[in-house]
Amino acid sequence: MKNGQISLNTSAADKLFVISTKPIVLGNMPEEGKESMYEKVAFMGQVPVHVVGKVNAGDYILPSGFNNGFGKAVAPSKMKAEDYEKIVGMAWSSSASDGYNMVNVAIGLNTGDISKVVTEQRKEIDALKGQINETNNILAKLIPGFKEAAGIQGAPVTKAPVNVVNPNVVKEQHGTVEIIKQDASTVVYFDITTEQTNMMLDMAQKLFVEKGGNVNTHPFWKKINSDAGYKTVIMSEIKKTFKNGMHTHKEINSHKH
Repeated sequence: MKNGQISLNTSAADKLFVISTKPIVLGNMPEEGKESMYEKVAFMGQVPVHVVGKVNAGDYILPSGFNNGFGKAVAPSKMKAEDYEKIVGMAWSSSASDGYNMVNVAIGLNTGDISKVVTEQRKEIDALKGQINETNNILAKLIPGFKEAAGIQGAPVTKAPVNVVNPNVVKEQHGTVEIIKQDASTVVYFDITTEQTNMMLDMAQKLFVEKGGNVNTHPFWKKINSDAGYKTVIMSEIKKTFKNGMHTHKEINSHKH
């Protein structure tokens, strides 16, 4: 539907609907003698839909893309962000045929699906922001002038979560915890890999550009992008900073609380 008119052309549609074959209730009846100019459009409920290809109950039904009145089934796990605005409904029946199928589809009942996607994407974005900020803080500590150039404000380097206390050497008394023995077995270390360090640097550089920085003129990014040896040194320093943070945490945990 587009601007109140219906068509098999689903590209740039305002809304996507299905023609009902047996509506329970009809509204907005046309004038007598003009019925042929109108169709019975289903706004909510269960309707049979022409679908090409295999369908599993629970799949989303989207337009085929060929403007032919047919739909296609897409599994929830294979949906892309741009697919959600094209949802016609959800399949409530299945078919193993690769050809033509008539599938029972629930329409008008999936209004909350897009919010689930937005929520998951927000979690991923927040996690990436946390990694970028931690990398930038480390670079700000290592590289003179980086903090000012990248527009970083405030906090020192964030320490990585590091210690897992061995329950065999901990005694609980009245809500307090006392470390009875402190050795290598009481702390589990997390070492970031070269791949993870590379990823953090890439994200930090992307954030720097998004904030208006120029990697071709900034001395740090210019050198790290052209000098492999320099990049190796910086990556080593980042790893070392993470590990130093872990040792500091271990020393704190060696005291009684």
